[in-house]
Amino acid sequence: IYCSPLTAALVIQQLGVAEQHVKILPFHKPSWIMEEPNWRVTLLDANHCPGASMLLFENSDTRQAFLHCGDMRYHSKFQRYQELQGITLDAVYLDTTYCHPKYKFPNQEDAIKMCEDIVAKHRGQSSIQEANTNKTLFLIQTYNIGKEKILFHLASKFNIKFAVTASRKRILDLVERDMNLQDSVFTLDTSVTDFRVVPWETFTNSVPWGYQPKWDSLRTYLEFENRKGKEYTHVVGIVPTGWCWNVKTQVSETSMDHGQLKVYGVPYSEHSSFTDLTDWVSFLRPKRIEPTVGGKTEAEKLRMVSYFSSHINKQGATSDFINGWNTKGIKKRKLEQEDESGVEAASSHPREFRKSQALPSPASHSENNTSNVMKKTSNTKLETKPKQRLISSYFQVEPRK
Repeated sequence: IYCSPLTAALVIQQLGVAEQHVKILPFHKPSWIMEEPNWRVTLLDANHCPGASMLLFENSDTRQAFLHCGDMRYHSKFQRYQELQGITLDAVYLDTTYCHPKYKFPNQEDAIKMCEDIVAKHRGQSSIQEANTNKTLFLIQTYNIGKEKILFHLASKFNIKFAVTASRKRILDLVERDMNLQDSVFTLDTSVTDFRVVPWETFTNSVPWGYQPKWDSLRTYLEFENRKGKEYTHVVGIVPTGWCWNVKTQVSETSMDHGQLKVYGVPYSEHSSFTDLTDWVSFLRPKRIEPTVGGKTEAEKLRMVSYFSSHINKQGATSDFINGWNTKGIKKRKLEQEDESGVEAASSHPREFRKSQALPSPASHSENNTSNVMKKTSNTKLETKPKQRLISSYFQVEPRK
């Protein structure tokens, strides 16, 4: 498993993979792949969850180059990556999670500022030094890993810590160590903070239009905390996800109230918006795009790819297409020439030899047709069918890919 240092630590700790199976690669430094001669790979920061990387593959022999984005959130800093300057990409494997013009949610910095404003509003304070006068419990819903940028920003802005579970803290300890942070912003002690990091869907359900609050779960959480003597009067839940983006009204922040309970949806995403994708592809100008999310049908894949048609390197793609057909023509002529020379040429062809041993044509279902390519006679001589039958059978037995 080739991966970044943090991903390696997570794979070993969380998944129990033995260290000898994990190969740590540095960011922005080409590394040769031991199992694949002539191929090297370079890790580029993907601006996704901690440790995530894009993979740039380059072949020193064919001069081919492929970029696999994995899960990524485009950032303008990507255009400054030295490894991508002047490169010709044969294909980009693109994170197409939000590949539709309706998904034009804000950038991460703006979304994080929305979270900051929500916290400031409900703390009831004019400065970060004042006490929390209305005793509000804050819940921020996240995955096992991801959304940490929000947490680190709020911790710095309001001088707070986040209470987490022991299992979550083991993961976050690795993240903070990778960031070289000396003082942790996460704690197991709920008595020292009014902020909690809770698992995804703790107080919401995911629905096609975004999220649906689970008010009973929030009320239960409030009662549980108050039994510890906290005396909270309100609960504010924050759901950071691009799926809460209102595609009809194009409103960034959404909220729902239920008495003393309030839930905010903030369009913070660690996947690229449609605007991001367009900017990214227009910079890369690859010969081909391969969607990695969605695209279950050919029509859906074509629809996604069509959005970027004006940003494709059409000249390079056309050249590859023509060269490909020329190569096929050369191979076909060579095959016909070999057949012209008779039985010896056919029997000496390694693929023909394999077919003579065990690969009759799929179209051959009767004893009369089992010798479409060649067969042994009683005196071990080989008999062949006419030229056209031989070529025809060749393609039936082993279609060219």
